[in-house]
Amino acid sequence: ADLVRDHQPLLGDGVINDGPGLMLIVEKLPWANTLDVTHGVEEALAELAPGLPGFAIDAEIFRPATFVEESISNLSKAIFLGAMLMILMLSLFLYEWRTAVISVVAIPLSLITAGLVLHLRGATVNTMILAGMVIALGDIVDDAIIDIENVVRRLRQHRKVGGSRSTARVILDASLEVRSAIVYATLLEIVAIVPIFALTGLSGAFFRPLAASYALALLASMVVALTVTPALSLIFFRNPRSLQHRESPLVPPLKRVYTRVLEPIVNRPIGAYTAVAATTIAGIVLVPLLGQSLLPDFKERDFLMHWLTRPGTGQVEMVRITEEVNRELLTIPGVRNAGSHIGQALLMDEVVGIDFGENWVSVDPSVDYDETLAAIQETVDGYPGLYRDVQTYLKERIREVLTGSSEPITVRVFGSDLQMLRKQADIARRRPPCLRSAHRRRRSRRSIPRWKGI
Repeated sequence: ADLVRDHQPLLGDGVINDGPGLMLIVEKLPWANTLDVTHGVEEALAELAPGLPGFAIDAEIFRPATFVEESISNLSKAIFLGAMLMILMLSLFLYEWRTAVISVVAIPLSLITAGLVLHLRGATVNTMILAGMVIALGDIVDDAIIDIENVVRRLRQHRKVGGSRSTARVILDASLEVRSAIVYATLLEIVAIVPIFALTGLSGAFFRPLAASYALALLASMVVALTVTPALSLIFFRNPRSLQHRESPLVPPLKRVYTRVLEPIVNRPIGAYTAVAATTIAGIVLVPLLGQSLLPDFKERDFLMHWLTRPGTGQVEMVRITEEVNRELLTIPGVRNAGSHIGQALLMDEVVGIDFGENWVSVDPSVDYDETLAAIQETVDGYPGLYRDVQTYLKERIREVLTGSSEPITVRVFGSDLQMLRKQADIARRRPPCLRSAHRRRRSRRSIPRWKGI
């Protein structure tokens, strides 16, 4: 007899750049820090490198940590520029540097307080939590400015007329004047997002962190506005000469313009009502023409392409097509590398055939994002006769959450016998043993069937 030593029939394959290769996919637990896991994997690969002579290891193919690092850098720059602009505007309109300092302290303190509460609850910072804090940032700034502006105005009025009340009493009264407005506004905004907490399934798990961080940021801002801002005001404005500066030169002209515009509106409000109605109608008409998106466009530098050919396409043809498209993609300026996995690896969690592949393309951060994306899309569109798309990992995950199963747990049953699959799937749907109540398990442990061969 002829003894042939070989491997099992290929269910999948890997292509790195424009040739064969091995692709190692590392998955982290949901609560793990992406940067910590990435650095740990890179350290492990560096330790393995001396024992793998002749192997070229590329750890840059789909590296989510790159997106996180760029986002942190961009966010830091945006926060710095925003803080400088806020200080400039407060100084110009309130004409007092102390008010700018108090606001600069109160705003980040509100965000830090919300972050500490989330940390104590065991939450980690992710895109949705950051989105909730960004949405709340406008209200946080509003709380800080409203309180300090009223305190400064009341102190100037009191000292101008020579009042006998103490500085602490004036600050307290000024804070109490806006307290009810701040509290009611915060509670109304939180009540408006309460339905999000009632969402179930994947959508609920996806949007609840956003709503939670938003609500915590608003509550923290309210607490800071009612406690820290008055305390800082007492510290900075205790000296009677602290607010002797004249009114900002920008305010009187603005007041005159505002008065000139407001008087006709008050005397004849019909014109204002007509303008509001016309604007509302125009907005309703234009709504269908506007591009709408639930979340911002995350400009990740790692693109994901789904590569689906006709059923029955073999491994050799899939590898040939994948190598060909990767070879073209690597000629685009800014494309650093490309990695593809075809079908499924042995014992892989994805149940796909050899005619399905995923291509990962990594782009240099220095090149223009839109131009590079357009060039990649044009290259991919040059392969007709198969299903293909170009998106990012975050977009794919968001789409799966919004359009996928509404249940929190999905059970996949697979095998070669269609009738048996339907039978076992019906059993799983009607009587999932893992979801029985604890009372029923205690009452009859022997009645739970064993799942074998599924």
